Amino acid sequence: GCGGSLVSLGGNVIGSGTNGSDKPWSIGLQRPDKERGEYFAVVPLKDTSVVTSGDYEKFFIKDGVKYHHILNPKTGKPVPATLSSVTIIDDNSAKADALCTALFVMGWSGAIEYLQKHPDLKAVLLSEDLKHVAMTNSASKIVNYNREPQRRVDLTFGADYTCRPEQVKAALHNAVSLVSGILPEPAPFVRVSGYGESNIEYTVRVWCKTADYWTVYYDLMEAVGAAFDAHGVSMSYPQMN
Repeated sequence: GCGGSLVSLGGNVIGSGTNGSDKPWSIGLQRPDKERGEYFAVVPLKDTSVVTSGDYEKFFIKDGVKYHHILNPKTGKPVPATLSSVTIIDDNSAKADALCTALFVMGWSGAIEYLQKHPDLKAVLLSEDLKHVAMTNSASKIVNYNREPQRRVDLTFGADYTCRPEQVKAALHNAVSLVSGILPEPAPFVRVSGYGESNIEYTVRVWCKTADYWTVYYDLMEAVGAAFDAHGVSMSYPQMN
């Protein structure tokens, strides 16, 4: 049977079991001001759901006023924009969905007041101006990367079994040395991390300034490809018999 699964339904993500590394799934909370895939916090997910409501997907601005799809049931109009997103972590996805919308309608102050009265809820609020993040104590395992001056970049690469580990690690260290945004401390980490059917997996961990995360991420991906070519390292691909 299936030991772990992850189902994404847009704003609703449901995780069962663990990922391929026997660890909880990592779910990024989208940064509204960035392209899809860039996040401001990460939620560990195991046998529960993460639901987010926000005003940054469906909206328009007219005469300086933002109109979005989350309506106040009393007025039938979009609620005033004081929150950019609300996230709830709960075993019951339908309950989490309802709470997200309700808290969004309450606004920043109202949502904070409600969560103070219900400390058992796991919630993350992001203000409309993107300057403030609030989370309940129950959600303490969530990492708010916006507040950290540095971030760790983790990448895994596969090399053919015909390539010696020393050869592959030398290529990876060379790639790391070519990326300017990587910090010298903590020291870069390059080690064998797994053995697959057709390749050996190598994990590369480096640190960078939070603002440089995505630049370092993509620069390192490109640098590894070039370093593998230069060092004669072959990446393996699934084979069909």
